[in-house]
Amino acid sequence: MKYWVLLLPLCVCIHAYETIIDVLSRHSEFSTLIGHLQRQRLVVFVNQLDSATLFAPNNEAFRQLKDIEITRERLLYHLIPEYLPTQLIHPGQLLESCYIRPGLLETNYTGQKLKITEWVQTLKVNNVSLSRPDIYVNAKTTIHAVDQVLSPPKMASEVVKEHDERLYHLIRQAQLIHLIDSHHTFTLFVSSRYLMDKFNSIERQYLTSHEGFQDLNLILKYSIVSRPIYLDTHPVGDTSYTTESGEQIHLKVDMNRRMTVNHIPVLHRDVVAANGIVHYLDDTLSSNAFVFTTRKCLIGLNATKFVSLVDEQGLGHYLDDHSHHLTILAPTNEAMDEDAIPNNLKKQWLSYHFIEGAYEPHTLSDQMVLKTKYSSPYLRDAQRLLIQTTNQSVFFGPRSKMIGSTYRIQENIIYRITNPLSLPKDLFTSLVVDLDYTLFLATLYKSGLVQTLNSAEGITVFAPTNTAFEELGLVTRYLLHSEGKSDLRTVLQYHVTPSLLYYQDLSSMKTISLTNESIYLHQGPHQIRMGLHANASSAKNARVEPTDLLLSNGVVHPISRLQIPPSAHITHQKLLKSMSAYLMNDMLDRTRVLDGLDLDDVYLLVPTDQAFSALESVWNDTATLTKIAKLHVLPKRRPQTEEFETLLADENTIMMGQGMVKVKGQPVGVHAHILGMGSVRRGGVIEIDAVLFPVEKKDGGVWGTLFVVFLWLSIWVVGSTGGSVLYKMYKRSKDGYETIEIERQESQ
Repeated sequence: MKYWVLLLPLCVCIHAYETIIDVLSRHSEFSTLIGHLQRQRLVVFVNQLDSATLFAPNNEAFRQLKDIEITRERLLYHLIPEYLPTQLIHPGQLLESCYIRPGLLETNYTGQKLKITEWVQTLKVNNVSLSRPDIYVNAKTTIHAVDQVLSPPKMASEVVKEHDERLYHLIRQAQLIHLIDSHHTFTLFVSSRYLMDKFNSIERQYLTSHEGFQDLNLILKYSIVSRPIYLDTHPVGDTSYTTESGEQIHLKVDMNRRMTVNHIPVLHRDVVAANGIVHYLDDTLSSNAFVFTTRKCLIGLNATKFVSLVDEQGLGHYLDDHSHHLTILAPTNEAMDEDAIPNNLKKQWLSYHFIEGAYEPHTLSDQMVLKTKYSSPYLRDAQRLLIQTTNQSVFFGPRSKMIGSTYRIQENIIYRITNPLSLPKDLFTSLVVDLDYTLFLATLYKSGLVQTLNSAEGITVFAPTNTAFEELGLVTRYLLHSEGKSDLRTVLQYHVTPSLLYYQDLSSMKTISLTNESIYLHQGPHQIRMGLHANASSAKNARVEPTDLLLSNGVVHPISRLQIPPSAHITHQKLLKSMSAYLMNDMLDRTRVLDGLDLDDVYLLVPTDQAFSALESVWNDTATLTKIAKLHVLPKRRPQTEEFETLLADENTIMMGQGMVKVKGQPVGVHAHILGMGSVRRGGVIEIDAVLFPVEKKDGGVWGTLFVVFLWLSIWVVGSTGGSVLYKMYKRSKDGYETIEIERQESQ
């Protein structure tokens, strides 16, 4: 018995110095592990460790790997060069293995990390359960059996990819893979949410574009620190770290080991990577270095062609200097056609897309004109842009419609538009496409004023519509006649003022025309009227339409009535000449009824030359012709009636109405139709289709009346059969035509 007592210390000593290989050899469940250690020549290395902990995969763990090669490095990753029984390890603890990858961690001798976790009071290493912990080897060595083969950590980029593949692609797009996979130790702070969810759709579009590369790079670098930050052993308190973007992040660890980064809670800490450590946060870190500017917003709105042209033409300061307070109208890339813009106009054209002042849609009203950044040399002022609004949308100019919503950025407002704007053109080019101004354009062309007005600077044109010209009847015919060219030029020049007056600027005011005469504007409750006089209620005033047709050198306002200024000397005789009223003129010359007569307020009834064929029988009867001539001169209108006095006796009164003219007292059906009218400054001319005859007051009662009717019908029959001959002979005599013999015989 005493011999056994003496041998007991020796047995204990022998047992105390058993090696890992000895213990593994006694357990058949580790036979596969022994075989791999032998093949990788690690038996001696393992036995020589003074202190160690082995996480030993059992045979079943190796069978699960199937065709995966078991390398020396992988086996070393299961070995910790220190004694760590379960009572010395805790959840969250990081362990350093014998697997060394030089240059990836703090030093060339720092081993790859493992992490202890816990699940329902069961300890795990790298999320693999310890199936049989604390298998005793010796006083400085222990074995923890695991039911899976541990995998060495992957590079940081692969760790990120497994967590969030979309984030991995962003890192690749920002060309940061080479950074976080380099031989250096990094700490990555990764959000549990997708990075791009923090930004709106326009910001996302920008950041993922080629132009947004630098900003995306900067944002991602703000989550990278080029040193290891192990939170398991991090001291309590506040600590600041410099990120790869050059900015600071602030880490706080409280007494309860709760941790935040920039006040964002840490959800999962110390996820090991081959070249560092990864921490998962509850939200994305926000870099203050990233500022979303007007330029970046336009890129995000798919207006890169517009931005490129703006820079090319030296207008980039409108995008970069937010002190301008602009409204920017940006065509999309699909709408842009650079080739359609002449090179010498690109800068002006681009400037026209920048409006002074930041206008939200609710601040815009229909027919508003806004000042742009295009300073036109033909205006001596900034060019304007016309706004048109509907219940659903906003139009800039004639064809550029707002797309979607507006974007406020750096005190600017951005609108996307369907089409690029067109610069205003000259007067003739602008109006030629509008059928309401064909007569106005014809008169401009005939008067020779087109070039004059196109080259003028800063003009306002009050443009009469076709209806306005047509309402003047015989006056318009005169103005378009070759004899009326001088007066036409004067009339048109009166409708132009050498100053810029947009509709929103109009009020009760006076301005000066190109004829140096006054144009009076009258502000009413619902409209603005313009005219020759200060009298706002004049029937001759024209209504100014509430719109602006913008020109390269001014603005056009449509008006409802053509104005005839005093400087245009339109007389009865000028109208008669333009009407080719040769026979009326001849009758007036023969009878001299106008000699000494003040023609103010006088209206002349002018039958057509064809109508004068009825006078063939009395043409040489001066007394009768004089009576007929006087009947066609109306010096006075009777008050509150449609009756006019003539130069004949009072009983020969002219009645007008319903487009007809007749002598009062003539039988029903004996009348002339009004073909046209034209006013002079006071009075005017009325063209009719028949000659009027005086009513002869003779005794004879009914028989006298029947005689007059018979005489009227006889003259009409004679006129209808022979009047054309008289008219032809008169015309030929006026034109110097001599009748040849055969015609004379046919006439006889």
